[in-house]
Amino acid sequence: MEFISFFLLFFLIGCFSLKTLSNLLSACLIRSSKSSLIIFIVAKFDIMLWLEMIITNLDGDRMIGVQSKKFTLLIAFLSLLIVSFASCEKKSEDLPSIFSNPSFGNVQSDIFFKKNLLKKFEIKGRIVASVYSDGKPQIAILNTKDSSIKLLTKNGIWNRTPVFSGDGNNIYFSSYSTKSSVIKEFDLIKGKETTLVAGSEDRYDPIKFRENKIIYNVFPKKGNFYLAVFDLKTRKEDKLSIEWNGKNLAERAAEPCYDNNNDTIYFVTDLAYDGKPKPINIWAYNFKTSTARQITKNATATVIIYQGKKIVSPQFFDISVSEYGYLLYCIRYITQETEGGVPTVSKIEAHLMNLKTGEDRIFAVEKNSIRQPIQVNRNYVLLAYPELREILLINLKKPHERNIFISLIDIVGDYDFAQ
Repeated sequence: MEFISFFLLFFLIGCFSLKTLSNLLSACLIRSSKSSLIIFIVAKFDIMLWLEMIITNLDGDRMIGVQSKKFTLLIAFLSLLIVSFASCEKKSEDLPSIFSNPSFGNVQSDIFFKKNLLKKFEIKGRIVASVYSDGKPQIAILNTKDSSIKLLTKNGIWNRTPVFSGDGNNIYFSSYSTKSSVIKEFDLIKGKETTLVAGSEDRYDPIKFRENKIIYNVFPKKGNFYLAVFDLKTRKEDKLSIEWNGKNLAERAAEPCYDNNNDTIYFVTDLAYDGKPKPINIWAYNFKTSTARQITKNATATVIIYQGKKIVSPQFFDISVSEYGYLLYCIRYITQETEGGVPTVSKIEAHLMNLKTGEDRIFAVEKNSIRQPIQVNRNYVLLAYPELREILLINLKKPHERNIFISLIDIVGDYDFAQ
């Protein structure tokens, strides 16, 4: 009876102590089997010494004999091994996430960054991303220089679509309150968050524009959505004017991105001013020459009706323009198997277009969600895979060559990169 009591005692102690140890072991297994084995043995040895001290103290009070003590110690050690490996058996399904901890702050994250890739491919810069923390999107900074990750917003509301300012010292993003979505600014120097513009209309997707302005989408309660420009000095908002053939292309425009070198804005529009579904395409407008042109040549507008709303496919999204003269974007193809059924995404394509030659090539096709292609140097593009909790580094010369740039990140999908 005495033996059974002590066996249960040490087994329960082992279960309690191994909760932290198994998490540490799971994290170490991501790096290498050698390091995980060393940490495992050292941690086990430490716990066994602790157990032996307890048994020795008990033995001093003549509660158990020497043989019983040795046998119990052996059984306890075997119990610890069983509990440990049982807890680590499904490590591939329960890998740690830095954003699962609500008290997450500024930490070194070698396990999440792939330092060998940063050096090999000469990737230098910072990523500002929308990541899940406590189940809600928040804004985080990921720095490749020191492999640090810092959560900037922790306010319990949805914060998304972050972008860097021109000098990289500020971040603009959308913040979703219960009333409407507003545009906010986070000063990285002062560590201060402020609201730039708010109202009854929803505002999304801010982008930097020229020196002291930003552009974003406005969705009024009635009428067409449109692009607005906000002056950071005067704090004044105006509807953007992009005149073309008697129409303002800023109406029914979305997903904007700006090329500072050529003073050109790129955006998605369907030109459906009459309310009838039309093919969606990417357009460009040069502010210097006051000329507009259609970039993509999509002529398809498949209409899907779901719960009384019309959904048009294919859809263009996550546009970015690189300093190397390329336009990057994604296309989402939506299908509906049965009339009135739930629409599903059949595939998503990631494109790279040469703005000089017009050559348009696909470098990624996926069934799962892929987001925000951004060119970080002449040969490589970052591409987010939210479902895999990864940001991949893709070789443009060999698109099948994919390297995990950052892993175990609960990324929403929208992010920005700055050198």
